[in-house]
Amino acid sequence: MWSLVGLVALAFIVMLWLNRDPEPERATQSLNPPPIMNTPVPPRINPLPSITYELTRWDLFANHMTLWMRNRVLQIMIVPLFCWYAWNRLANGIRYGSLASILVDGAVVVGTYAGILISAFVGVGLAMSFLLKQRGVVCRHVLEITDEGLLERTDFNQTLHKWPSICRIMNIFGYLFIYVGDQTAHQVPRRDVPRQQLADFEAELRARATAIR
Repeated sequence: MWSLVGLVALAFIVMLWLNRDPEPERATQSLNPPPIMNTPVPPRINPLPSITYELTRWDLFANHMTLWMRNRVLQIMIVPLFCWYAWNRLANGIRYGSLASILVDGAVVVGTYAGILISAFVGVGLAMSFLLKQRGVVCRHVLEITDEGLLERTDFNQTLHKWPSICRIMNIFGYLFIYVGDQTAHQVPRRDVPRQQLADFEAELRARATAIR
């Protein structure tokens, strides 16, 4: 009898197992990530003002020809030399000549002295600009204003000028000259930089150079 009950119970369990609810099918693949929206990325804003320009050999020649307008030592030397040259040429005329002859001789002296100076500047300027290789000068330049100072980059070098070294900034004959020493200056051709960009750069440069003094 217990064997019969066991068989019935076993048959009942088998029937329940055959008629059970199937388990829900498990996902075999991971969900696809949400599509990335193709939204434009805003351009990166550079907080450090910078300008880019290129110097040619004619720019170097213009630098030499305007040197007497920017170099105080040279200006001081020109006057005594002119006085010495004029005295040697006019001394006898002042003592013994008439006023008319003195004026004529004086005009000749001024013209001659000016011709000598111009010839000297032209000769030296042409030699320095076109005979030397001028690596690191005749090339593309980038000037960048940083918190530490004025950074210059070229294909040949990279130089940082501390703010206390910026001693003079001047515009003359289409160039912006930034003096980083008594005799050393960066020459920026205004033609190579958009007007507003150069104006903003110069204003920021002057403000930082003035604040450090």
